[in-house]
Amino acid sequence: DRLGPPLDILLDSLNCTAFSVQWRMPKQHASTITGYTVFYSEVENDKAVKQLSHDVPLSLDMLSMGQLEGKAIFEVVIGDLKPGTLHRVSVGAYGWAGKGRPSMPRNVTTLSQGNACMPPAPPYQPQIVVVSDSEVALSWKPGVSEGSSPIQYYMVEFIRQVCQPDLDSNWTVIREKIQMESMVLKGLLPNTKYQFAIRAANSYGSSSASAPSDTIRTFRSEELGSGSYGHRYITDIVTGDDDGFDIDDSDYDIYIEELRPLPAIKGGNRKFLVETKITPGSSSRLLSRVLTTTSEPTTSTPTTTRPSTTARVTTAQAARRGGMSSATRLFDLSCDEAICSADSFCVNDYDRGGSRCHCNLGKGGEMCAEDIIIQYPQFSGYSYITFEPLKNSYQTFQITLEFRAESEDGLLLYCGENEHGRGDFMSLAIIQRSIQFRFNCGTGVAVITSENKIKLGNWHSVTLFRDGMDGWLRMDSDAPVTGKSQGQYSKITFRTPFYVGGAPSVYWLVRATGTNRGFKGCVQFLSVNGRMVDMRPWPLGKALSGADVGKCNS
Repeated sequence: DRLGPPLDILLDSLNCTAFSVQWRMPKQHASTITGYTVFYSEVENDKAVKQLSHDVPLSLDMLSMGQLEGKAIFEVVIGDLKPGTLHRVSVGAYGWAGKGRPSMPRNVTTLSQGNACMPPAPPYQPQIVVVSDSEVALSWKPGVSEGSSPIQYYMVEFIRQVCQPDLDSNWTVIREKIQMESMVLKGLLPNTKYQFAIRAANSYGSSSASAPSDTIRTFRSEELGSGSYGHRYITDIVTGDDDGFDIDDSDYDIYIEELRPLPAIKGGNRKFLVETKITPGSSSRLLSRVLTTTSEPTTSTPTTTRPSTTARVTTAQAARRGGMSSATRLFDLSCDEAICSADSFCVNDYDRGGSRCHCNLGKGGEMCAEDIIIQYPQFSGYSYITFEPLKNSYQTFQITLEFRAESEDGLLLYCGENEHGRGDFMSLAIIQRSIQFRFNCGTGVAVITSENKIKLGNWHSVTLFRDGMDGWLRMDSDAPVTGKSQGQYSKITFRTPFYVGGAPSVYWLVRATGTNRGFKGCVQFLSVNGRMVDMRPWPLGKALSGADVGKCNS
């Protein structure tokens, strides 16, 4: 017999651009179906037009959590819809034998535009303080209204003087989502005039730009020391609000620090994910994800700034995980649920599951409340230190590192085009007690491995060198081992921070670097391109940030 429809279908208008669909799986579906399809279309003159569909495939996780007893409840949020529009919705099952009979069509109308889907008002005029020849501090306040939902992030724009008395005619937009109301911009040009403006955004769109800041001028290099370091942010040139974005390929090195998440961001004391380079014209209209809840079902406000659906499945037998004391700094919960103490932040542990709280650089102890004076850093396997991205190294670089390892595997150094090892990068790692230097100019990886192995507990010195596609590695007094990258490209783009001792995304770097473990041991010397790097925290040294870094006793 043909599969029947699901039971207890409920429709609900969430806002002016989204509605939810909820249903229950019948017992007879438990062993015969592989998923459901939600069909929906706009209704004009009592006729359905522009029919779309969204599949909700079953997973092994769902089947193991009570669905065999017919207790699974599904909820799908359909977004990116027109305000005040009638939609016709039905749900059908599908399996190995084919598609089932859809449910009787039901109607639901998104809310009218009115005041239900308003973006924020423009922020107030930003206040600017010049910090150095390449840094300015910005702060601003949200506008008179946050709109119909809480502010999720801000966008910063700037305009500068370029080779003429007046300011440039184009505004440059920092594309990343800034989740704070104060920041330090780094990497600006010395002795250059700038103006800044801010936009606020919620789930319904972004505001118009704030009133431009007062015009400021960065110091000349001889007035104050340079401060160009930090995380690289992608910029766009815009000529007006309605002209769209064009990618700016200039070498603007615009950096941001002092991040303070907004109250609207869940888990305010944890790191947030910065989303960059949303690809236009995606072939998939809908982005779906299935989340298995481990507590009572909750209602979430969908983001409707781009096509999206969110599917959630809950079961009556879903077990509640027991929370651990924050003092342990290890959790069975994800960072969405874990709470870290002050002076720490949360990172999901993809290796062992759950999450872990990390002390900020310069802090230690069970609650990350103790001050630690770091001269020579000690790494625990989950630690790392960040420095400015490798500069003037796209063609050639030489790095020397002295370390004492306590584990046979671990990432010593990483810097690349992105945090996941795709594209250009360089890395140095210990793999089964051998030292391995890898680099990729964009068309193939060079892998150079030491002939001898390190001795755990002993100090070793490693020098690595690269010029274009050629490189070599020398450990202690051994003869250098040479290697060559593949393809035709000979330059490396470095955009991430220069990580020492590990990286926050080390789990995802295994394909690039050969290991998904952080380094365990001590580092007593680091030099880049002939200059010794002071590993003390800034402003005493060059270390910008870090996680769970201790101090070596000797």
